[in-house]
Amino acid sequence: SSGINAEYGGEDSEKLNQVKKEVKHSILTGSSKWSAKIDIEVVEAQGLTGKDKSGTSDPYVTVQVGKIKKTTATIQQDLNPKWNETFSFDCNNSSDRIKVRVWDEDDDFKSRVMTHLKRVALLRL
Repeated sequence: SSGINAEYGGEDSEKLNQVKKEVKHSILTGSSKWSAKIDIEVVEAQGLTGKDKSGTSDPYVTVQVGKIKKTTATIQQDLNPKWNETFSFDCNNSSDRIKVRVWDEDDDFKSRVMTHLKRVALLRL
């Protein structure tokens, strides 16, 4: 809003209010052009189920935002792995989903978390 105020010099409040209403409407209707950078940190898992014959697992995590998927390192023979890895994603679609999945190295599915991205608008006027 400070950029809008500077552009209009604070003098034309009616025009400024109209611009703000249009921006708000475009965000609420999903017609705005927006982008967001999302950082997702994969820290650790606790109490995973042993999937290997030895009673342990070789877990890794996949993080997907929209169509972009990134993968952590595999932690060998650990049911309480610590990754401490951060992934950055650029989003331009408010319908993108975040998918976080924990896998065994042998691709045994363990758990899945899905959530919708909340609409975040970075306005450029």
